[in-house]
Amino acid sequence: MSLHNVLNIDKKNMLVTVEPSVPIGFLNRILISQGCTLPVVPEIDLLTIGGLVMGGGIESTSHKYGLFHHICERYELVTADGECVIVDAENNSDLFHSVPMSYGTLGFLTSITIRMIPIKPYIKLTYRPTYSREETLNVFE
Repeated sequence: MSLHNVLNIDKKNMLVTVEPSVPIGFLNRILISQGCTLPVVPEIDLLTIGGLVMGGGIESTSHKYGLFHHICERYELVTADGECVIVDAENNSDLFHSVPMSYGTLGFLTSITIRMIPIKPYIKLTYRPTYSREETLNVFE
């Protein structure tokens, strides 16, 4: 099983459903062509969506949106006893909150539904160099 397909792009609800072996770079190129992106996109294009969920993906936008699993709305997984379960914040919420960073110990991830945001053609970036630890902490505060 390769599980590398983009299953659904729902622009009305701003959700995308993918299989776990989809690389983030591949998914982001598809979403950009649709005028969307994910709120958290790591720079390493070869990281898989399943790996980002199960291993704790973090990115420079995580200060605003959280870790990668914080933008995930639903998981489908096959548990050790062979049951296929759909988990989200309302259905099987304990399992939903346990899947991220579980490294596959709770089951085999088969699909992930992720929140999207509209893409903007440009971003505003302010560069503020610092030259000491104290100065860096002051900028962050």
